[in-house]
Amino acid sequence: MSARLLIWTNPSSPERAEEFDRWYDVVHLPQVLEVVDGVVGGARYASVADGQWRSLAVYDVDLPQPRDVVANLNGAIKSGALELSDVMSPKLQMKLVDELS
Repeated sequence: MSARLLIWTNPSSPERAEEFDRWYDVVHLPQVLEVVDGVVGGARYASVADGQWRSLAVYDVDLPQPRDVVANLNGAIKSGALELSDVMSPKLQMKLVDELS
């Protein structure tokens, strides 16, 4: 297992930052680990400098074809198994990476 799914996100507004963090840590991240096939671990990181993104989630991916995790994530959202919240901005950035060495 060397693939990671990186997802950069923000709260829907600065006023909802604490609510966003609570929802992500208590509801969303555990749901991702439970319902998205191939995601076997995860952690969140906060930006320490000003920039476009406030939060980064790094998910550990264990699949024969790591690219399948994106379809699995989208499928879980479409089926309703993975609930999204209006505390998270709909704008995000996602990148699937694999360890080089």
